[in-house]
Amino acid sequence: MNTKRTRVVAGVLSAIVLSAPLATAYVPSLIFTNLTGQLRILQGVPCGEVVDVTTSIAGGRMEVTPLPQRSDAIGGGVSFHLTRLELFFTPFSVQHECNGVGGTVEFREIGVRLVDAVRFQGESLGGTLYRFTIPKEEVLILESVVTNIPVQQPQTRYERPSEDITGVIDLGRRTAELHVALASRVRFRAGCIGKRCLIDEVREGTQTTDVSGISYAPGRDVDGDGVPDLADNCPLVRNPDQSPVATPVLTPPAAVAVTSCLAHNIGEAEASGRCNARSVTITNNAPAKFSIGPNVVTWTANDGIDPIVTAQQRVTVSGVDTIPPTVSCTRVAHPRQHRVAAADDCGGRLTLKLGTFTLANDEVIQIEETGKPGIRLLGTVGNDGIRHFQVGKGQALVMATDDAGNVARAACGVPLDITPRR
Repeated sequence: MNTKRTRVVAGVLSAIVLSAPLATAYVPSLIFTNLTGQLRILQGVPCGEVVDVTTSIAGGRMEVTPLPQRSDAIGGGVSFHLTRLELFFTPFSVQHECNGVGGTVEFREIGVRLVDAVRFQGESLGGTLYRFTIPKEEVLILESVVTNIPVQQPQTRYERPSEDITGVIDLGRRTAELHVALASRVRFRAGCIGKRCLIDEVREGTQTTDVSGISYAPGRDVDGDGVPDLADNCPLVRNPDQSPVATPVLTPPAAVAVTSCLAHNIGEAEASGRCNARSVTITNNAPAKFSIGPNVVTWTANDGIDPIVTAQQRVTVSGVDTIPPTVSCTRVAHPRQHRVAAADDCGGRLTLKLGTFTLANDEVIQIEETGKPGIRLLGTVGNDGIRHFQVGKGQALVMATDDAGNVARAACGVPLDITPRR
């Protein structure tokens, strides 16, 4: 898929921790260099589909200046200056196919920069909480996109948000939140011979982003390693030589032994962000059903900006499987037709039988109860090839057997045959 002019626009800032004190006189700019966050792109593509891509911030810099609060300010409002904003997002690729024509667009660089400083007013919500709105007409962003498409690089464009920017700032907690939404149009060209292409369409897209940052005062050195926090690659861990520090740190639960393949209480992992105290999301790939014997569960820790880390835990299903499978025989729309189904807690092989006849899991069969003992296959009925059985009274029992020999049975509710005899 060849994109002649592809535009991905990013937004700005959410949950900013303002760690420098707010003075009543001149306050220097708060410098944010440890920016984190996600950019979500919902982009229409040919054939009426939508690509949903999320990428993280790879780096950037932001400067915000809190202005002194005037004693005669109406409603106790506070003004701020957003004087600098630069964001760069992690590269990603998009694959798509339409009408048998497909390809890959690699977004090798996505960067956005605030063109002009923006002043905005905070409206008091009580206490130290302020709400603000920045009109979209006052915000101008320069975007730069570098892709694998053979056109002049980089592509640049001036863009405004698609709606007003809104947010809140809490001066007591020294935090701020801000949400930005933008829109773009992407041109998709594929299957091209010269200037003629099988696909040449322009599709609309939307982008939203949430960004967090920590502002360090000039000269501040929290970990005491001689490197100012503003330049420290890991401000919370002593590393005077600036060697890389592994973060986040993930500790999986201890190995456990369980007695059921359906066990879900296997413990909880612990994770923390060492360098910037970022929140960490923990997930695992534990299956719905474990297997008899040793199993490996992989835990994952992701703080949204640093490399994702993994750790493994051993879960052993001990002993012999003594839990019988579950089995059912449920009537469907036809009064004599039933669906037979079975499941094993360990996910092993199952055998389903009606008498000596083997049934398939999730098979629909037709059962007719007669006064003659035994189970007989009469053939098939209908275009679906449903097998038709005659069974003796009370013999419509379906039996499921698992690999360990555990057995379960289910009775099929067979209605009385009230057809008049002639």
